[in-house]
Amino acid sequence: MPLRHLAYSGDVRWTEEGYLFSWRVLLTEKTGLVHYRVSGLETGGERLVYREEYLTPAQAERMAYQPDLILATAHIIREDFVSRGHSGVEVRADSYVTYNGRPAARLVDPDVDLAGVNPGIGQKRWILSPPE
Repeated sequence: MPLRHLAYSGDVRWTEEGYLFSWRVLLTEKTGLVHYRVSGLETGGERLVYREEYLTPAQAERMAYQPDLILATAHIIREDFVSRGHSGVEVRADSYVTYNGRPAARLVDPDVDLAGVNPGIGQKRWILSPPE
């Protein structure tokens, strides 16, 4: 439904909540850069993980500015580490996005464990406010 973005507060072009199938799709140009930090490993350290380790080049390019895909990739990374025998895995994202010529800014709260966030239709509190 093209008006569902009204159910969410904030800039729909930034958060993309209620964005798909809306009339605003062609009004925004976004680019992004994201990498992940995996912690909770038995070594007690943190490992930097790049999206290209899990995605094709086209997928990696498109997901970098879409919160839902950043979250989905975090879940893929967690499942990979769990399948290799790690437990208590946490995945955080360092995500920077620019849209419509604005300076790059953080999109995702870097302190939130995305591996523990369930996808859904409610407001995503782990998405930061857009730059002024």
